[in-house]
Amino acid sequence: MRLRALAKYVVYNFVPGKKGSLPYFGTPIYFEPGSILARELTLRGFFEPDIVQAIRRFVKPGLMIDVGANVGLMAAPALHQLPGLQCLSFEPNADVVRYLEQSAAGPYRDRWTIRRQAVADKPGHTSFAVTEAADSLFQHIEAQGESGDIEVTTIDREWTALGRPVVSLLKIDVEGAEGKVFAGAAEMLSACRPVVVTEWYQDYLDRFETVGAEILSIAARYRYALYTIPGYVPTRTATDLAVHMKEYSNFLLVPNADLGAGGADGMRQ
Repeated sequence: MRLRALAKYVVYNFVPGKKGSLPYFGTPIYFEPGSILARELTLRGFFEPDIVQAIRRFVKPGLMIDVGANVGLMAAPALHQLPGLQCLSFEPNADVVRYLEQSAAGPYRDRWTIRRQAVADKPGHTSFAVTEAADSLFQHIEAQGESGDIEVTTIDREWTALGRPVVSLLKIDVEGAEGKVFAGAAEMLSACRPVVVTEWYQDYLDRFETVGAEILSIAARYRYALYTIPGYVPTRTATDLAVHMKEYSNFLLVPNADLGAGGADGMRQ
């Protein structure tokens, strides 16, 4: 198996005509050869499989909003899972979005829309913290950026412009600006109450002076139950969260009414 993975890495990263893309959940996914992401995909077969599993488990018909889409590694599994699903992906990183647009131009092109924008709490423009292209997974908008060439929008603004469709799942992975994304999605969250899959990692949140316990306030405000990813461990109190954030960097918010009689025990089955 190790030799097979190494052969896959060589083919999709170095062989002319093959490098820079590979089949992934029914569509070619494009990427920067030799990047961290490319190594994960070709050597392991998945990128963040726990997140992929959560998205595939909880996505429902309607619209999925993918904030911080990178090259489409979370959107493609969802689109593959539900033939009628629509996906709106946001990615402001110029080094990445060209690959995302190539990925979205495949078999899911009629259901997958790409926006070259950042998402935050208010519209405007900002700057970007740029790293090497191979490390583009870790690039992010500047916390104090009030000007720049990166267009910023909000979920509520884009959702309203689309005619306020039913949103079934919101995925957020923006290297610390997750709190700003939530703040700009208040109307949509109240109206649609989608399942939310989000990164929530204190080292990144510190860039934006976001207190980790804010996610508990968000859960209470919109009547969500909060769980870890993976494991789906209930996270109800500040103490729970402080402990869980030492081990987990991703969390799941599920509308309380969606838990059913099984509650948290049913989630972990």
